[in-house]
Amino acid sequence: ETLKKQDAFVETTFYNQFHYGTSFKELGDHKVVTVDPNGLKVFVGLHNPHYITFFIEANKVTRINRMLIRGQDLHFAKQRIAWDRVSFLPENLSRIDHVIDNETVTIEEAADKIYALYQESLKKKP
Repeated sequence: ETLKKQDAFVETTFYNQFHYGTSFKELGDHKVVTVDPNGLKVFVGLHNPHYITFFIEANKVTRINRMLIRGQDLHFAKQRIAWDRVSFLPENLSRIDHVIDNETVTIEEAADKIYALYQESLKKKP
C-alpha cells in the first residue's frame, strides 16, 4: 500500500484475493511481466511499440492439475478457473499480439517460442 501511494507501480490489480502490481523498476528491454486483463489495458494504453503481448492458453483440466502440483488446494483451483472464465473473456483483452498454446509443450518450449516471437516482433516495430 505504501508503494502504491508513492506511485511506484505502472499498474496494480486485485486478482483472486491477492494484490498484484508491476513496479516501474521491473520494466526494461527483454523483460517479461505477467498481468491480468486490467494490467494489459494499462500497458496497451502506454502505446509503447516495444510492448509485445502474449496470451497463454491451456485447458481447464491442465490448469487445475498444474495448480494442484504447485500445492494449491482443489477448492482454490476451481475458484480461480471460475474467476478466469469471466476475467479473461475476449472482450476483456484489449490487444493480443500472439497466442501461445501451453497445452502440449513444456514450459521451456513455451518460453523459447515466446522469446523467438518477441525477437521477431521487435524487428517489425519502429
